[in-house]
Amino acid sequence: MRLLSVIETLSRGGAEQALINNLAELQKSGVECSVATLFQGDALAEQLKNLGIEVHFLNLSSKWRVFEGAYKLTKLVSKNKYDIIHAHLYFSCLYTGIAGLFHRNIPTLTTFHNLGYTTFPANTVKKKIKKKTGAFVTSKLIDRRVAVSQAVKEHYSYHFSQKEIDIVPNSFPLESIRTRLNLSRPEILRRYLSDSNRYKYFSITPGRLVREKGHMILIEALQLLNKSKSELCHIIVGSGPLADQIRESIQTKSLANVFLVSGIKQQELFELISACDLVVVPSISEGFGMVVGEAMALEKPVIATKVGGILDLVEDQKEAILVPASDSRALANAIEKLCLDKSLRSELTKNASQKIKQFDVSQVAKQWIAYYQLMLKS
Repeated sequence: MRLLSVIETLSRGGAEQALINNLAELQKSGVECSVATLFQGDALAEQLKNLGIEVHFLNLSSKWRVFEGAYKLTKLVSKNKYDIIHAHLYFSCLYTGIAGLFHRNIPTLTTFHNLGYTTFPANTVKKKIKKKTGAFVTSKLIDRRVAVSQAVKEHYSYHFSQKEIDIVPNSFPLESIRTRLNLSRPEILRRYLSDSNRYKYFSITPGRLVREKGHMILIEALQLLNKSKSELCHIIVGSGPLADQIRESIQTKSLANVFLVSGIKQQELFELISACDLVVVPSISEGFGMVVGEAMALEKPVIATKVGGILDLVEDQKEAILVPASDSRALANAIEKLCLDKSLRSELTKNASQKIKQFDVSQVAKQWIAYYQLMLKS
């Protein structure tokens, strides 16, 4: 089976990392995998090349280069004779749908990853046209549709009026995540903090620095928490358009115990998570929650918000502490509670380490292989 995965970029993000997790296992299972990217952004491309997965860069100059994108993708498919084309995210779906018109014998599918129309409502003429175009393409030009969580399925069922959506979750390479951690906690923390010895507790929030990840609510919570928990050090890891705003807010609120770290590779991030006492995920919107799953895999207790696909991964007070989104007081209280209650941290970690096995890449890859085989037969 020859599989072409089409994605907008290979920049750092949940959908991109989830794709790499799946392809690594599919490749080991005998599926011949290739990736096509539409636009510039190749931070994760090296991971694929190290796995022996070929990456084709179409290098479109803008998102709406419809004819150029369709032509390049159609030409790539004709040359390599793929069995299935699997699109991820909006523009990949758009171009895959158009290219599929010239390769009607090749089945196509798209995976929905986010809750985009909740975060960014279609409230202008341009956005409404874009939304209607997406709904048309996924309904008429794509053979099958998959969502990564129940929340994402419900989102696109409503916004695209599309009922035929299956669910296959994102996955995590549990064995490799857990076996590549070799450094001690002090060694890891010294990389990023010059005075780590002054703190008793360490918490971390990894993720893109964008509005839907809730960083500004987190900063409000940390400001509240500083009045009672000065022994806590919090590390925000990531990059994105809100980097300057977050950095300025940290300085304005005099949060000397909050640090912003960017530009670290995935393995270094896993090591930093492993050195912390808890992981805080304050998202306002979340299609799946890759950070939550990675924390579970690393056996770290999680505080997260009651939104989207996070609810597919954890249950409140069982695998994580869940708080309402945009509630800085509830978030602050949860962080303080988990810092002080070691037995609760242990209980959450124990339960989460069992639950996350359902999302191990070896299990999810089997689901995908069965799904692809079904597509080829039908």
